[in-house]
Amino acid sequence: MKPKEISQMIEKEIGGDWSITNWHSCDLKKCLVRPKKRKIRFGDDIKEVWIVLEENPETFDGFKVFFDEENNKFGLAEHSEPFGYACNSHDTFLAAFESM
Repeated sequence: MKPKEISQMIEKEIGGDWSITNWHSCDLKKCLVRPKKRKIRFGDDIKEVWIVLEENPETFDGFKVFFDEENNKFGLAEHSEPFGYACNSHDTFLAAFESM
């Protein structure tokens, strides 16, 4: 899958309602990022996924929403070094976003 395809899938789900927010008051227009591959930890395993949203896109601190292409799922990851840590898994981007 290519970054543009993932972005289009997310934008289709948002459906033009850019006012959607979550408990952390994330601004979708500010926090959505061009999908980029990063490694995150799933329990004892490390897996490469697409990061699609950064809670703080300037410092990269905070939570991230990822897309797991292998399982066709979105999820929430915590920031940590050297790898983020997957917190959950959801069928949709908005469910992962709202779980933050």
